[in-house]
Amino acid sequence: MGKANTVVANGCDGVTLFGTTGEGYGFSLPERHAILTALAEALPDRTKIHAGVLNHSIDDAVKLAQAAFEDGLFSWFGTAFEKLDHP
Repeated sequence: MGKANTVVANGCDGVTLFGTTGEGYGFSLPERHAILTALAEALPDRTKIHAGVLNHSIDDAVKLAQAAFEDGLFSWFGTAFEKLDHP
């Protein structure tokens, strides 16, 4: 979590994990949840953490979004769901 702490200490108000470049697909569901939880615990409470939850499986994307919400993360990428207008 060193780089995330460094950018926050130098003025960034948030970080994004598993976001826009597809890197999240390289991690299993449990790995992604563990990393997000560890980051939420390591950074100051004021830090906005954006969690990418897109996945090949809708069920897994929902699980990731629920885990992010339960961890109190600021937001998650839901563009695919918004564009498809799924509840």
